Amino acid sequence: MYVPQKTQGLVNGVNMLDSPMKLFAASLLLVIPALMVFLSIILKSSVNRRLNIILGLFYTAIMILIALTSITPWRIFYVFLAIVESCITSLIVWFAWKWSKN
Repeated sequence: MYVPQKTQGLVNGVNMLDSPMKLFAASLLLVIPALMVFLSIILKSSVNRRLNIILGLFYTAIMILIALTSITPWRIFYVFLAIVESCITSLIVWFAWKWSKN
């Protein structure tokens, strides 16, 4: 989404994802939720439960951090999206915690 100076930062290389390792780390953060959808179908329920709790807590923390560090008029949409995602990941943890442990 557009915020002032975003395109200029992409052109001159002054942005958060300015190295191959940072881009790779960002791609890992993006691929894990998609993998979890698939893994929840093929893994045993006990493993699936643990992964959902661990990764759900991790992503909730990441989204809360993004929300807290994005409070500016031009980035308020990030705050909104981060709050929505942290609510969803918190629910994932809650439901995984309540699953039977067999």
